[in-house]
Amino acid sequence: MILHLLRLAWNRKGANALVIIEIFVAFLVTFAVAALGLFLWDNQRRPLGYQWQNVYAVNLETGDGRAGDDDWSADQVETLRRVLIEAKRLEGVDSTAAVLTVPFEMGGSTRTWENLRMQVNEVTDEFLEVMELELVAGRWFGPEDDGREVEPIVIDRDLARAAFGDADPVGQRLPGEPDEGGHRIVGVVNDFREDGELSSATNYVFERKALNPESRLLRKLVVRAAPEVPPDFEEQLITTLRGVAPGWSFEVRSLEGMRRISRNFRLAPLVLSGVVGLFLLSMVGLGLIGVLWQNVTRRTRELGLRRAVGADRGRIYRQILAELFLVTTTGLLFGLLVVFQLPFLDLLGSVSEKVFAMAVTVSILIMYSLTLLCGLYPSWLATRVAAADALRYE
Repeated sequence: MILHLLRLAWNRKGANALVIIEIFVAFLVTFAVAALGLFLWDNQRRPLGYQWQNVYAVNLETGDGRAGDDDWSADQVETLRRVLIEAKRLEGVDSTAAVLTVPFEMGGSTRTWENLRMQVNEVTDEFLEVMELELVAGRWFGPEDDGREVEPIVIDRDLARAAFGDADPVGQRLPGEPDEGGHRIVGVVNDFREDGELSSATNYVFERKALNPESRLLRKLVVRAAPEVPPDFEEQLITTLRGVAPGWSFEVRSLEGMRRISRNFRLAPLVLSGVVGLFLLSMVGLGLIGVLWQNVTRRTRELGLRRAVGADRGRIYRQILAELFLVTTTGLLFGLLVVFQLPFLDLLGSVSEKVFAMAVTVSILIMYSLTLLCGLYPSWLATRVAAADALRYE
């Protein structure tokens, strides 16, 4: 039976070649869309590592015309201290902290130690309280870290696993750091994904920054407010901050709004590729229906003769579908040859093996489902050919 189907497919190799190419391209596009969608879904279900609800981000500019962040005066240090204190005194504010980068914000600081790439954030001691981080080992920053020669850092579990495996990282240095100076790990928090739920897991480091002229100028604040705040809370916050620092400018944004923008930005490629993939699958479906329809109308004599020698409608139906599935399988094999090169060429990026396998499976199921759907009606037409119809072609 298989050899017979192969012979029939080879006899119509011209038309089948076009269908195979369409299926090959459609499979690759379907795989890309499925891989991206499953990648985002897999990220979505992982813990975020912090609580963004009721948190506001404040960007500040000192207005002194300085371009760098590493040079600022004692007066600016004192002003920033008072800004943090007055912001916390505002009705409805629970806690405040100064930071280098804010969650859901594009960009950030990265560093590489011993081939370990990680995101780095510089924060004040109150950041743990503001973002409600989950401490899983060791401790957070505190006054006991003042004046230490070795700078304390807190890492997330992703970095702890990548750098130390199952060993306890508390009290150790990151791989590749010198024995003197540098940093020492004092605590570990749960996986921290600064870029939001749809982003992949990343190695993350928190460095403690005290407010003094020798430290980098932190131009961002995070403010945790009570669940119920007045509608004009942001205006009240800006007014309060301007009262402390009249020469500075402030911009307030809620993390809720920043999260929404970040999600839309990450979902845009999925929506766009999904539209392109749906359009391509529709074209492939129409092509399959057209080819099958043409095959049925041109094979009236063949199908009539099969009916005359005793083939029932079920066998005719299965033959037409089997031919279509054979052509589809050929196109998928070429597609799989291309797709399975991606892991060997290290082109999957942050896509896990699990997501890759799921994307391949889903794509194959979609292509076979499309084949079955498109072949139902033309196959049914083939079963309507009677033995007497073959006589018209004598």
